[in-house]
Amino acid sequence: MWKRLGASLGGATVLTIHHEGHAAQGRVRGAHSLQATAETVMAVYQNVDLITVKNPKQRDLAEFDPIRLSASYWTWAMGRRLAS
Repeated sequence: MWKRLGASLGGATVLTIHHEGHAAQGRVRGAHSLQATAETVMAVYQNVDLITVKNPKQRDLAEFDPIRLSASYWTWAMGRRLAS
């Protein structure tokens, strides 16, 4: 389905953003077919200021190691940074 959609858009990449279920942490909510047809699945988790990007599914390539990022918060007013 996604490959056909991308092909119909001139070879575009189709990015679908979805959320996990409330009761089942780590599981996509809804039909299994959404994840089953995906080429790549990435999951983003935040724990306070630590953001982790994981790759639970990668078709035809090795899954990548988790990527850890730290969150930064900025206050902007009238186009100028006030504080970090």
